[in-house]
Amino acid sequence: MTQTKTVSTRIDNNVHNLFTDYCNHQGVTMSQMLNQFVNDVVTQNKDLIDSSQCSIDSDEGKEPTKPQIFSQVTPLEEELKQLQNKNIRVMRVQELNQNFAKHIDELKQAIQNLKTNMDKKLEEDRMKKGMDCFTNDSCFTL
Repeated sequence: MTQTKTVSTRIDNNVHNLFTDYCNHQGVTMSQMLNQFVNDVVTQNKDLIDSSQCSIDSDEGKEPTKPQIFSQVTPLEEELKQLQNKNIRVMRVQELNQNFAKHIDELKQAIQNLKTNMDKKLEEDRMKKGMDCFTNDSCFTL
């Protein structure tokens, strides 16, 4: 049986929300994603970790070093940004679709108005032609 340990950290609320969205998008739990991340970091930096020969005695008298920024952070942030950009694009497409639908409705109304005006004009022309026979007495001639 493998012995396990817990790793935890406190993060900003916004980062938590983005990370939750990212994990949901990937179809894994946050715990699974963090486990994968830690395993990847350790695997990618195994040589560095093995060669550091960490011990209390060897660290005495040395100045503390800055923690290394691992390469996994950037792709994760980059993917979160891509997801945000994708969401923004989807919202823009939805907005464009709504505007397009609005313009289609306006065009339909304009066409209906033209048809109504044309029908009125045709009816007026028919009535005028009917009235012409009265003005020049052509209705009564054979």
